[in-house]
Amino acid sequence: MDTACKILFPSQKKPMESSQGPLYQDMAVLQGYVPRLRPLLQRLLGGHRVLDVLWHLPTGIETLLAAPAAVPALVGQTVQIPLSLFDQRQPRTRTQPTLIYGKDAHDTVVELVFFKGNPAYLHRAFPMGQTRFVRGKLECLGGLYRMVHPLSESKPLMSSPWHRPTYPLCTGITPAVLAPMIRSALKIFPPAPEWLPDALLRTLGWPLFHEALRAYHHPRHEGDLDPSTPHRMRLAFDEMLARFLSLKLARYSQNQHETPIMRGGGEQYAQALTALPFALTDCQQGALREIQADLASPRPMRRLLQGDVGSGKTVVAFLSAVMAKEAGYSTVLMVPTELLALQHAATLAPWAEACGLTLMTLTGKDRGRIRDHKRALLPDVDILIGTHALLHEDTLMPTLGLVVIDEQHRFGVYQRLKLAHDGAAQNLLVMTATPIPRTLQLMSYHDMTCSALRTKPPNRQPIETRALPMKEAPTVMARLSKLIAQNQKVYWICPLIDPQEDNTRFMAATQRFEILKHHFGPRVGLLHGQMKSDQKEATLAGFAGQDLDILVSTTVIEVGIHVPEATVMIIENAEHFGLAQLHQLRGRIGRGILKSHCLLLYGPALTQTAKRRLAILRDSEDGFFLAEEDLKIRGGGDVMGAEQSGWPTFRCADMAVHRDLVERANAMATDFVQNNPTLSGAQGQGLRALLSLFGRQDTLDLLHAG
Repeated sequence: MDTACKILFPSQKKPMESSQGPLYQDMAVLQGYVPRLRPLLQRLLGGHRVLDVLWHLPTGIETLLAAPAAVPALVGQTVQIPLSLFDQRQPRTRTQPTLIYGKDAHDTVVELVFFKGNPAYLHRAFPMGQTRFVRGKLECLGGLYRMVHPLSESKPLMSSPWHRPTYPLCTGITPAVLAPMIRSALKIFPPAPEWLPDALLRTLGWPLFHEALRAYHHPRHEGDLDPSTPHRMRLAFDEMLARFLSLKLARYSQNQHETPIMRGGGEQYAQALTALPFALTDCQQGALREIQADLASPRPMRRLLQGDVGSGKTVVAFLSAVMAKEAGYSTVLMVPTELLALQHAATLAPWAEACGLTLMTLTGKDRGRIRDHKRALLPDVDILIGTHALLHEDTLMPTLGLVVIDEQHRFGVYQRLKLAHDGAAQNLLVMTATPIPRTLQLMSYHDMTCSALRTKPPNRQPIETRALPMKEAPTVMARLSKLIAQNQKVYWICPLIDPQEDNTRFMAATQRFEILKHHFGPRVGLLHGQMKSDQKEATLAGFAGQDLDILVSTTVIEVGIHVPEATVMIIENAEHFGLAQLHQLRGRIGRGILKSHCLLLYGPALTQTAKRRLAILRDSEDGFFLAEEDLKIRGGGDVMGAEQSGWPTFRCADMAVHRDLVERANAMATDFVQNNPTLSGAQGQGLRALLSLFGRQDTLDLLHAG
């Protein structure tokens, strides 16, 4: 292993060990690091290593002028101005700023504004009666020129225009804190062992990796930050390549093991079909035939089952578990929340009992009980439903043959691979109720075959969707009494749990709960993610039963909740959510025989993008269509990085610009894995460095384990 590779990828066994190389050291080694700001820095950077600092990329560029003209001509620009300081006014209340006044060479007064300014610092940095070179963005408000939180120098910083990148910040972290840390990280950033062929780099005109990353941090003008620049194209391609390589290596590792042949479709399967209170749709039957063929093969099943809201994925998963049982194997169903685990258990229990299958739930609070009795309990369980607790080794079942993961986008790739990798189980069925556009499907599930449920069961009712301004909320409340009198139930969704100072424009769930409780009495419930499990269970049981008519909730009820009597979905500040999430929430209604209504309450100053999003949702219930429209509206980069959408996060790749690179990166990853699946030799070391640099530690761990 050459020196550069040892630095970037110091150890095959522990490639991310911080003590083995400068990129994986703690950021405390960097110049400018402030220990008291560590919690804020970790939150901003998403980690604590030098590498995390390097991956904090600029989003803009600032041009600093050396005041070549009089102040009025510089408004709106970032400038350096010599000011003669003559007055300072202390705030009278805690909310008022400190004000400092100075004059330029033309006697134009400039006001310097400091909110919660440190008196000692301001006294040193802005001494009265002296001239200081003050730099910041010049504004004009009511005829008064001012700068907010400017910096002060005793000497001019430069004599000509100066360009510097601007980075995402948070409260408490200023450019003065972040800039020296990034400069220090770049100084110790070594050349990376190259993983791309020289011929490709020459043909495309791309720089080496370390040159590309340095260029990203040193833009000279706005054009240098464009996604189509050679250095950005190079980094985007590497990011895609790392993702494709990660998934292909994991699939290769799993394909080295043969899975038991499971031939289902016998007597228990027939009993299960009879127990269902409805007939299967053509799409469900087609998906089950494909799954049956997969399970009867010695190669591990890797199938993605994507279906619109209410299309019946849970039934397909249950019947797949019946097939596994008939072959003598058990099934794990992994879901993202305890609430969804309990909901699945309630739905599947009568069907399982009818065909002789045992069913059990396992969440975080159950792990101790299961661990103490696992040898007595788990061997007899045919379907185990649970959350992340299923990832622990003490929950594995000896006869595990099928792993089903519901709402895959809520889990990391490593979590899904680990569950399938442990024990004997190699058959994996991944389900999602968020239909995936083709490009994003390739990025996340390119190694999986796909089954799609495009039709809903015939008993599902169409949902009437309307968009209304927030001022109509009192009118909406007044009309609920009539529906409640008819034994219909209502969801009321809010974007926040509690009121927040920086989000005063949103009504929080706790606030709306108090308002509705005052209006409707005790038959209003509250549900959110910070409640204890038993509280959630009791609230949901009350809403599904006879105790509650209105459920005020956050998006914790986005998936899996099934209450046929619920016919109204009210979503406050609907413009805050993406199309996919709004569609998921709407899918909680329309599950009974009565007409259902979804009301989208939007706030003032609605943007054109938000208007378009709400209009599309109002006019369509097709989740596959909505997924494609969501991608168009929000743009590839936004969708890929948006937490609520569930798509993988990318630092450099933007699907709106880099879509043409997807196929090339996929093909190259395929060649690498076919020719060098163990990542050995010089090329393999370069590829290991690639995976390490882009945070694919999950794959490296699986390679080492294999």
